[in-house]
Amino acid sequence: MSLSSVALVAAEPIRQRAQKAALIYLGATRVSTALITGAFVYLAASAQSWNFAQWNMEAHSSVPAIVLFFGLCIKAGVWPFHIWLPYAHPEAPAPVSSLMSGVMVKVAIYGMIRFFILGNSHSEVIAYLAIFLGIISGVWGVLFALMQHDLKKLLAYSTVENVGLIVAAIGLSLHAKTIGVFWLAEIALAAAILHSLNHACFKGLLFLGAGAVDSSAHTRDLGYLGGLAKNMPWTMAFFLIGSAAISALPPLNGFASKWLVYQSFLNLSFRSENLLDHAIGLSIVGVLSLIGALSLACFTKAVGISFLGRPRSEQAVRAHECSFGMKLGQGFLCGLCVVLGVVVPYAMHLMRPILQEAMATSFQPAHFFTIPQPVLCLIGFLTAVSIFFLSKSVRSHLRSYVTWDCGYGDLPSRAEETGTSFSQPIGRIFGALLQYKTTTEIRGRDRRHFPEGIQVDVEMFPLLEIFFYNPTIKAMQSVSTALVKMQTASIHVHLLYVFISVLILVVVGIYL
Repeated sequence: MSLSSVALVAAEPIRQRAQKAALIYLGATRVSTALITGAFVYLAASAQSWNFAQWNMEAHSSVPAIVLFFGLCIKAGVWPFHIWLPYAHPEAPAPVSSLMSGVMVKVAIYGMIRFFILGNSHSEVIAYLAIFLGIISGVWGVLFALMQHDLKKLLAYSTVENVGLIVAAIGLSLHAKTIGVFWLAEIALAAAILHSLNHACFKGLLFLGAGAVDSSAHTRDLGYLGGLAKNMPWTMAFFLIGSAAISALPPLNGFASKWLVYQSFLNLSFRSENLLDHAIGLSIVGVLSLIGALSLACFTKAVGISFLGRPRSEQAVRAHECSFGMKLGQGFLCGLCVVLGVVVPYAMHLMRPILQEAMATSFQPAHFFTIPQPVLCLIGFLTAVSIFFLSKSVRSHLRSYVTWDCGYGDLPSRAEETGTSFSQPIGRIFGALLQYKTTTEIRGRDRRHFPEGIQVDVEMFPLLEIFFYNPTIKAMQSVSTALVKMQTASIHVHLLYVFISVLILVVVGIYL
């Protein structure tokens, strides 16, 4: 899986960025495989069996379980191991990015559920670690997604956010199972599985939409897009529905799964007798609210800057609707987003009395589900149709006038809001975390009153790459350079190395 994905990321090896992305992704997958293999070997040797059911991660301390968890986190793209996602996704073709984000990272999610939830692990360390890393991934991912100008890089950081929510729900399920609150463990596990399915649908839809924009406008830079709704109405409609689904707007599928995530942590807060759990639940609900608001702002930017307004470049002017095959793939996933958003909550509505009796809790589900979802969808559809025909009838009686513009004529595309100006307030608020800096240059003799030119440059310095990954890579390069000196090209020296290695392994095996 990893090697084929690397080959697909490097589909255009001539580009230097594709080469770098493929190498970063290859390095991340090899480290992940090494950690998972090491944990497997230790657990199998301890249990004297390769059968997963006989592995007891608590009998031999939680270190191998933590190593296994970190290996799965790298494959899933959880913070701080998410570094390969914003490099690999933009360089891979759109269908490949759709599969990588929607399917491939879920393999690691399956591994977490298989080993820690369905297995015999009761590690509180892993539970709290999963909750902590998951929530940090959610905040980190949505913040960096909001600041991006490349449409596919924005979606890649959004994957970090959503995978973080899934991992946090898995951590809560493991914690609830450990303390014996099994109904809460089941709700959190259902939230993780449902959001994994929903994320595969709407994120695949959004990546296919970004690929359609790239193939038609030949750019993914938000600064060169705009006005695509006129030339690409179907793509705009599909992308809008996917954005609404990922922003958890009802009645689409993202609402149901994120509602379950909220419900899980609210139940942890109100039903737990532990003061620490109460504080953690309330704090995480507040953080989830922040993540939801930033996610809505992020995809408002993606839809508004890309499809609305006026074209900002000749590429956007010449853009055309994508082929029937591209529209068919987007339409299929769009239909899944709508169907899953209607069927799953309606099934929850039917099961509500059973769940309340089983949970025996005074915490009531949201009153939104007292109305059947098909009825809500019918009302929404009729409302949309009514607004459409009403706007057409009103539009026929309207007269066009020149916009109040102080005599300068029609407003150009430069007068519209850009992706940078849209996200700049958030960048300034979280400037310390994002390392967000702006540099303004004003040219002209009387720059204060009559500036001849104004240029604003925005820079962001990724903290993890500067303070962790780059020093680590430099240290590895230094060690590799020192080890090169051992390659003397002498067969006698290499035989000596082999003899010393075998001798060390024999001594270690005797004493262990």
